[in-house]
Amino acid sequence: LVPDAAARWAAMLSTLRVQGPLFAHRECTSYWSSSAGGPNVCAAFAATTTCDSGVASDVTISFGASLLGGIVGGLAMYRLGLWQALLSFGLLQALTNLGFLILALGGKSLVGMVVVVALENLCGGMGTCAHVALIMALCERRYTATQFAALTAFASLGRVLLGPLAGSVAQAGWVTYFAVSCLLALPALALLLKLRGVLDALDQPAAAPES
Repeated sequence: LVPDAAARWAAMLSTLRVQGPLFAHRECTSYWSSSAGGPNVCAAFAATTTCDSGVASDVTISFGASLLGGIVGGLAMYRLGLWQALLSFGLLQALTNLGFLILALGGKSLVGMVVVVALENLCGGMGTCAHVALIMALCERRYTATQFAALTAFASLGRVLLGPLAGSVAQAGWVTYFAVSCLLALPALALLLKLRGVLDALDQPAAAPES
């Protein structure tokens, strides 16, 4: 029984051995970038720029923008395909971090803060749509649940490994924090360019099972 169980687990996790390290690396380098404008950061940043953080990080705006981003992202993926969607949405997320950097440089602007937070959540919803599509494409149909759970766990490495460093960087000032978050998007985007062939292959329709 033990050899049979080991063989079954090896088959279920086969995708991870091939794609996992690259996928995890992309997530580790992009998580801080894509989540730099999260709710806690928005509230603290708004407070230090004398904006009303209760308005700037309003849950209704964030939730609505994220939901709309998921819908827009799903519709756009029909035209763009997996690779182009990951690259385009990742670039948009990096640009929203640039919006926070501009706010940090420019000072107090309630309207600017609300606009950037809404755009960050909109682009975040689009990026999440492409992210889930990538995980689903990496999974083998027979072992979808196991591989999806494992890949999702790998995707959380960025939050675990880079999250604690964010506080240290923020102590240097919000300008430095958001500048670093913009720079951290570059390795992920470069990795996507390198993996275009792999991602285009994942985007092809799966072959019909033999009867």
